Amino acid sequence: MFRKEENNLYYHYYEGYILAAVVVVVVVVVVVVVVVVVVVVVVVVVVAAAAAGVVIVVVVVVVFVLIVVAVGVLVVVVVDVVAVVIVVVVVVVVVVVVVVVVVSRGCCCVCC
Repeated sequence: MFRKEENNLYYHYYEGYILAAVVVVVVVVVVVVVVVVVVVVVVVVVVAAAAAGVVIVVVVVVVFVLIVVAVGVLVVVVVDVVAVVIVVVVVVVVVVVVVVVVVSRGCCCVCC
């Protein structure tokens, strides 16, 4: 009887550590997925912009994506996974709009 209660106390003591380990693993996986998605998006945008011959778009998009990645990694560490999903959705929408503009007009500027 005493042993069973003692074991339950140990279990509840280590339960917090197990939960913390699970949270750390989830955060690391989310950060890796976000980085991979952003790298793929950057490669697609760079290839599309290079094919269209627009250098300005490449620079602007790469800088924007790097800033969003930095903010996304900070958000995933500080806040939660939902915020990162929102950041990724915003990045994907912006990149898709830029690629559509580049492909349809051949330029991202009003002057073109």
